Amino acid sequence: MKKIFAAALSLLISSSVFAGHHEDLNIKEIKTTYQAYVDDFINKDFEAIANHFQAPMMQRTEEGMIVSDTPVAISQLYRNYMENIQDGYKYSTVNRLDVTRLSSSLYYADADYSRFNSKNELLHHGRSIYFFSNADGGWKIFSMEEVERK
Repeated sequence: MKKIFAAALSLLISSSVFAGHHEDLNIKEIKTTYQAYVDDFINKDFEAIANHFQAPMMQRTEEGMIVSDTPVAISQLYRNYMENIQDGYKYSTVNRLDVTRLSSSLYYADADYSRFNSKNELLHHGRSIYFFSNADGGWKIFSMEEVERK
């Protein structure tokens, strides 16, 4: 009986340790990259924003598909976007961020976010899907699309 108990306990301990080793570290890196992108967005640091993208970058909008071929084009896209963002925009928060593995070098992030003014009043809430690749050695966004919030 002691041998069976010891074997069962050993299996429990080794399976929990083994499970911890199978956490997808890429998901953690992608979440960190995404938060850095949000921080740069809030700070309107257009060059830093562009560094979170792999060129060419595709963005699907209500007006159609936009393709930015270079980091300079991505930076300019965000500069133009921020000129037309909600009046009084001060900062954004991430309400939900789910990252899913599609392959070893391809993931997507599904994010709900909110935008606020300096009085902490809600200006907008939305949802976007971001596709990430590590083709250049680090996780970068290569495609994004605003979608209807759940």
